[in-house]
Amino acid sequence: MIANHPELLALNAEAAAANKDSAAAARGWIPQLTLGAGWTGIDGGSESADGYIAIIGLSIPIFDRKQDEAEMADAQALVIQSRAEIAQAESKAVALASVAELVHLTAAATRFRQEAVHQSRSLVDTAKAGYAGDELGILELLDAYRVASEDTLFAIDLELTARNTSIELERLIGGSTR
Repeated sequence: MIANHPELLALNAEAAAANKDSAAAARGWIPQLTLGAGWTGIDGGSESADGYIAIIGLSIPIFDRKQDEAEMADAQALVIQSRAEIAQAESKAVALASVAELVHLTAAATRFRQEAVHQSRSLVDTAKAGYAGDELGILELLDAYRVASEDTLFAIDLELTARNTSIELERLIGGSTR
């Protein structure tokens, strides 16, 4: 899926274009053939002549065989392919780290929601019973509610962080993680 990431697709397309440039430049040693045909006329004062003409030309590259262009295109293709490989390796590493982080955050959020929030609710129930039986004051009851709300907010924050990590992972790999 990482191979479908737009940045990697662009680098791969750029590398393919550089390879085609290299192949085109490597054909510089092939002689260029020029053909021509037509009608011509010559006017030499008192005499004139006209007729068909055919031209065949063959350009043989002896000194300039476009070797420098081919080598530059080869070097550019190698650089772009290397950049694409590095970007793909970096994307894989980031994706693996994001997967590990997502697993860890999801487990932590689930565990915190089950344990801490449950204990906070139990604490609120105990504080309400103590307040109803005149064993605790209003400050203790309010403190129990504050702790419960902080635990709930922290659980929501963990779940939000896990969801944001999931969204970032989906963006990175270019697809759904579900």
